[in-house]
Amino acid sequence: MLTRTMAHRITLAAAVLVLGACAAPPDVVVQGSRVPDYGARDLAGQQVSLRDMRGEVVLLNIWATWCYPCRKEMPGLEDLHRELEASGLNVLAVSVDAAGAAPEIHEFLGELGLTMKVLHDSRADISRVFSTRGVPETFLIGHDGVLRHHWIGRIDAHSESVRGPVIAALRDMHATLASADGDTR
Repeated sequence: MLTRTMAHRITLAAAVLVLGACAAPPDVVVQGSRVPDYGARDLAGQQVSLRDMRGEVVLLNIWATWCYPCRKEMPGLEDLHRELEASGLNVLAVSVDAAGAAPEIHEFLGELGLTMKVLHDSRADISRVFSTRGVPETFLIGHDGVLRHHWIGRIDAHSESVRGPVIAALRDMHATLASADGDTR
């Protein structure tokens, strides 16, 4: 028969094991950490890398043509791209559609009138690199390569919960550039 003290110790030990198992593995990208280098080819076949975008703010969206929530969020991401591209925002949409899906991707982009940069990662390497849970997922990466925000699921790019962090990251980038140039405005 278990004593009350032994039962409490067993419960506490089980809780520690469960909570320890829930902790993020060391390679998971978390807010405030530097994002790993990641690259894939755009639809023209050119290699694009996050390393090449260092110094700029990147809104990295992971999506697929077959994903209904992705289809719903894309017009808002395009609006954000068109509005803030001149301010230094790079919206980078990474399709994890299977190999050979380029025609479907082009059709998807054409249907929605999307002009943002699109990469095709048919092996879904990005899912491993960023430890994603599915599609869509969106990561806001600051000009310093640090993850500023992470959204799981469909986002509304017109909402303050998305625009606020994006605008703050752009302001931080411009403030850093101004102080590097000696601008004290």
